[in-house]
Amino acid sequence: MVIPECQSYGVVPVCFDSFSAVYDLVTHYHNGVIINAFDTDVFAESLLSLMINQELLEDLALNAMNDVNKYKLKNIVALWLLVF
Repeated sequence: MVIPECQSYGVVPVCFDSFSAVYDLVTHYHNGVIINAFDTDVFAESLLSLMINQELLEDLALNAMNDVNKYKLKNIVALWLLVF
């Protein structure tokens, strides 16, 4: 729940791919950043890139806030109703 929560507030997640569900929630450099598991050098480079590139940070934040809407209760309920 941490990833969708941060995205809903426009916080850009920078995640290791050490769990497969990250790919369900984050699209690399669209609404967050995915790093190979425990590659701390790339992790640090990605954080620095976001810190010095305000436009990129804002684009990812906006995409994150928009994309997380698919997890709102009304949208999930609608999908479940289609199933039944």
